[in-house]
Amino acid sequence: MLITQLVYGLLFPPALLILLYVAGLLLWQRRPGTARGMVVAATVLLVLATNPNVVDSLKRAVEVSTPISAEGIADAQAIVILGGGRNTDAVEYGGGDQVSTFSLIRARYGAWLARRTGLPVLLTGGAVRGEEVSEAGLMARLLEEEFGVPVRWREEHSRTTYENAVNSAAMLKAEGIGRIALVTSALHMRRSVEAFEKQGLIVHAAPTDITSREDDPHSRWLDGFLPRAGELREFTLVLHEIVGRIWYRLRYY
Repeated sequence: MLITQLVYGLLFPPALLILLYVAGLLLWQRRPGTARGMVVAATVLLVLATNPNVVDSLKRAVEVSTPISAEGIADAQAIVILGGGRNTDAVEYGGGDQVSTFSLIRARYGAWLARRTGLPVLLTGGAVRGEEVSEAGLMARLLEEEFGVPVRWREEHSRTTYENAVNSAAMLKAEGIGRIALVTSALHMRRSVEAFEKQGLIVHAAPTDITSREDDPHSRWLDGFLPRAGELREFTLVLHEIVGRIWYRLRYY
């Protein structure tokens, strides 16, 4: 498991960029042509991965950006919210783990839908690294104590999106539920919908954290070309989803 995570992590920036630069330096004397190719490739990738226009275009191509329709939410029998990680040892809350930004965004939108529809809520996300409280538990505390939304089911054993789907589908089918509104980040939605549909559920995508289609009226034309460190993270998330979908199809489907 550890080796798999290490290899998987090296496929993405910034580790991939560092590897290309280091390999180029080590090969500079013996294989100058290969070394220059590696350095050029790393530089081009770095420029693209930090360019706002490029990254926004990639995100829009991968995302499910259409909000759930009135027909979709009316057909759903339950709302399923996928966990998106945790912040460990949140000292401002007196210590202990709290939901991450991704989990917070998803939980808030799921709570918003639940209040407007009255649909029961299932939260899914385990303790990926053996933590005392699962991601579903952290989100449940948020929904119930801060958003005032009851949680009917907690799926607390999954470590991946595929396991989210398998475990959640088993719980829902046991209750006679086969149609859901699935809440997760827009960038993560395609992989999630595929995983849940493979379990025999009818899935209505309810994406959140959608990349804006409107230009910022206060931005300058130069802002779209100047490199930004934050774009590297977004580029990595896009690449993660692309590779993840390919991997799921090879391994699970």
